[in-house]
Amino acid sequence: MRRAAIAVLLLCCGPALSSCRQAEPSQEPLPCWYEAETGETAGDFVSHDGCATLDGAGLPSVAAEHLAVADYDDGLATFFIDGRWFYVRHDGASLGVLAYDNGADMWSSGLVRGRHQGKIKYFDRSLQPAIDTAFDGAWPFEGDHAVVCQGCREAPADGDEHRAIIGGAWGVIDRHGRPVVPIELGRDEALQRLEDLQRLKEVQRLEGLQRLEDL
Repeated sequence: MRRAAIAVLLLCCGPALSSCRQAEPSQEPLPCWYEAETGETAGDFVSHDGCATLDGAGLPSVAAEHLAVADYDDGLATFFIDGRWFYVRHDGASLGVLAYDNGADMWSSGLVRGRHQGKIKYFDRSLQPAIDTAFDGAWPFEGDHAVVCQGCREAPADGDEHRAIIGGAWGVIDRHGRPVVPIELGRDEALQRLEDLQRLKEVQRLEGLQRLEDL
C-alpha cells in the first residue's frame, strides 16, 4: 500500500503546519515515487529513477516519459520527490502539498493545503489558490469551514513522531477565507466552535427537510 510503503521516507512534515524544510534546487535527476497506470509496476506506488529535477522554488520538472505513464485521478497524479509530496498535472504543472497520514494531503471539500512563501494556502484542483490569505497552521476543510491559526508552531516530536501544533491565535474561516470565528482564540476553543457550527448547520438542514415535508 502507498502509505505503508512511503511512511519510512517522511522526515519532518506535520499534518497542518507550514514549517517543513525547503527543498534545494537540483539539476541532477532525482528519483520519484508514483503510481504508474501502465507497465510492469502499474498499480504500485514505487520509486522510478531519473524522474525529475527541482527548480529554485523547489518545484519539480518531471520528465515527459514519467508524465506519460503516471496514474491520474481527475487530472492529477501524486508524486513523492526529495521528501515532499506533489500533485502534478499531465502538462507538468505541480503543487507542493502538506504531508498527511503518511501521504499527500487529501482533498477535502474540493480543496487541498499547499505551501506558499513559508505559509499554508488552500488550493483548488486547478492548482490555483482558492483563498488569498495564507496561514501558519491550517486544518482540512470540513464542509464549509476550517480551523486555522496564525503565530502557531510545531512542538518537538513525541515518542511516536507525532507533533502537536501549539501557541498562536486560532479561529474558523469559511470557503472565502473570511473568519466566521475570529482568529484570536486558543486551539481547543476554536475546535469547539467548529463543532458548534457543524451542529447548527445539521439542525438547520433537518429543519429545512421538515418544512418540505409539511408543505
